[in-house]
Amino acid sequence: MKEEGFIIPYTYHCMAMSCFADVLEEELGNDWRWAQLLPKHFDVCDPKGTPMFHKGIHMPCYCAPNIWPVLSGHGTEDDARRIKIILLFAKKPRNKGSFLAGFIEVKEVRIFKIGAEISPPSCISCPEFVAGKCRKRGKKAKDWGMKIIYESVHIINPEGAKIKNPINTRCAVWEREEKSKKPECRSVREIQGELLKIYREARKHAENGIPREKWRSWISDMASALHKHGVLQYLYNRERIRKVWRFAGVLKIVEDTLRGAGRSI
Repeated sequence: MKEEGFIIPYTYHCMAMSCFADVLEEELGNDWRWAQLLPKHFDVCDPKGTPMFHKGIHMPCYCAPNIWPVLSGHGTEDDARRIKIILLFAKKPRNKGSFLAGFIEVKEVRIFKIGAEISPPSCISCPEFVAGKCRKRGKKAKDWGMKIIYESVHIINPEGAKIKNPINTRCAVWEREEKSKKPECRSVREIQGELLKIYREARKHAENGIPREKWRSWISDMASALHKHGVLQYLYNRERIRKVWRFAGVLKIVEDTLRGAGRSI
């Protein structure tokens, strides 16, 4: 895989974990099959800002910087630009492990200086960027951010194989240090062969790429459903959630929903 590019196994919290999952499943019907795999943008306790399926963007510096080259303090910019596939392992129930929900085929990787303004979203609007500093940066991390661009998200057919994550991304690193005290810690770089097998298996069970417009439609449907149940305005009134939504590109969808319902914002 070295000549072709790198595969990154990334675990994210999806909408199926949201405290509003039951409401949304009832309201969205068959569409919930796909909408539940969106990141947990709508959650009163722990809203997520990335990946942004509806914008074709992922901001790794916001989530688990230890598994990404450059952001982890290891690897080169060339390593980062050779990321070709992101395997999306969705975490649903908190007491169970993650499963392979789909994958992203990367179109472009942009690297930028932390604190520099780039086309939205950027670390300037990130909820982890406070008082001119990124709270996600480890002591050994470089001062670089990363913006990953893609066209669509390939989702595993629910009738297909149930593929589990081969590594624990909580302790995974891009390049393992000899001084590591955790024997279960594995290097993402070292297990490219395993990840390539998983990617090839995933392609056998994957639907055609779901485009950004469809994800945007499902987000809008969720916003309407939450407004119907009287919780959208409550979420919107929380400054912390608005900041996550602004970063994720969800805020305008929410505001359009509220305006359409005659609410003042």
